[in-house]
Amino acid sequence: MGLGLLLIPALGGYLFITRFNGTRDRATSAGGYHVVFRSAVAGAVLFAVSHLLALSIEWLMPQVGRLWQVAFPIEYSGTAVASVTLGWGLPLAVNPFVNRLDARRQTALESGDHIGLVVDEAIENAKFIEVSLSSGKCYVGVPLARTFLARGDGDLVLIPIFSGHRDNATRELKLTVNYAPVLRSELSRNTALEDFRVAVPMREVLSARIFDLDAYAKFQSVRVGTVDELDEFRDSPDGC
Repeated sequence: MGLGLLLIPALGGYLFITRFNGTRDRATSAGGYHVVFRSAVAGAVLFAVSHLLALSIEWLMPQVGRLWQVAFPIEYSGTAVASVTLGWGLPLAVNPFVNRLDARRQTALESGDHIGLVVDEAIENAKFIEVSLSSGKCYVGVPLARTFLARGDGDLVLIPIFSGHRDNATRELKLTVNYAPVLRSELSRNTALEDFRVAVPMREVLSARIFDLDAYAKFQSVRVGTVDELDEFRDSPDGC
């Protein structure tokens, strides 16, 4: 069996671990050597399954086996091709039964990405988050997506509802800009909500937490806007 045929099952393994909901985020966050190793392991399993499948086809449909050998007179060529096919196709069959968010949450726990856990929870449950940046600026808003899987990589995308800063001495959150009235006004003109999104480099995020405006209004001495304004925006047909 040639070196090229040995690499083909590894390709199938790579396709599988990067497309399967249970492993795709872990594979993306892993280093190069880890990805190669995991691809090789998955490829070996796919190769074994594919070889059994090829033997079954030769036994049940010998004419098909002979035609394949005539067209591709290379030993184990059918097994190698089947490995890639399974690596590409199996995730399509099993992904509906595997919750990617649960798998990503487990990956985040393993990598210590607790900010990612907060963002995922906010996205899943339609909650607001507060993000503090290294510049001192803070955003309160609706997270749309995260493109990071490890601390310091990727971006956080959100629709800002408030912005402000933390006091240098007390570290108290002070909201100074209320975007809700402007957003509500622009949305009434059929402006897309995504036009107001802000992408924050993850390397600039110092902390993130679920934000409750009612609790903030009770425990903070300074706030901009009113609870009624935000509730009106949140409950509007085009609101978040």
